[in-house]
Amino acid sequence: AAATRAFVVSMQVALNLVHAAGSAGLQAARYFVEQKLHCNCWVRVRRRLAEGSTAMTVEQLSEAPVEITTLISIVISVVCALCRVSDEELARTVAEDIQAAGLDLFDRLVDVAATPGIPDPLIFATACELIHAFMIMPDVGSSVLDKVLDRIRDGAALFPYLRGPAIGDQPNPKYQKLWLICQTKYSVGNNVRERMPELWQTSGTVEERNRWVKRVPELRNLHHPVMHQVLLAILGIIEHISAGSLDPLLQKSAQALNNQGREELLI
Repeated sequence: AAATRAFVVSMQVALNLVHAAGSAGLQAARYFVEQKLHCNCWVRVRRRLAEGSTAMTVEQLSEAPVEITTLISIVISVVCALCRVSDEELARTVAEDIQAAGLDLFDRLVDVAATPGIPDPLIFATACELIHAFMIMPDVGSSVLDKVLDRIRDGAALFPYLRGPAIGDQPNPKYQKLWLICQTKYSVGNNVRERMPELWQTSGTVEERNRWVKRVPELRNLHHPVMHQVLLAILGIIEHISAGSLDPLLQKSAQALNNQGREELLI
């Protein structure tokens, strides 16, 4: 556990360096790419997401402890940051190395984003961040675009999480349950259990077990950082689809989003 925490801290430092302003961030990115940090990160997460020769299911990922989901998230975030560097040669090197290492990990995280169930929020945010990074990567985006858009149904699979606790006069369980998991799994040091014990209630009548639903905030009152991370990652994908690309696949997806009321939702 101590080794895992130390590794997470070191990855956070690396991420902060890549995000540094001016030439410092690019210098850090160039050094990390030369040292093949992105390859090491990719391989490490692939090992974490496998049990023997069998890949972990989305359900197993959802049940993974915070230490593991945090490690996966920060490592993939480093990869994403290196994918987005402004230096095209560096970005192309990262793209080529990731493709050479195999895109099975990417496919696994697309499964997380596309699941009809409720995924682990941090893994979900990480999956959406990686999808967006790959969609804009040179020489990679075109090779994964068709598969991604098909799996997330042109973005429609992600829309419920942007609609708040209700859709019209009907409850929105995807948003509600994702918020619940954020509160019970990713709230540290703010006395959530003492302030909202109903979030942990698993016995009693159906009405008693569902009292937590009244605690779910509207989007404008949402404060949990992991929920923010999820929503921002989804918006990155929606923005890329909607950016007016000449790619016929993106145009088709943008029209599908328009038909689902994208403009009204985002406003």
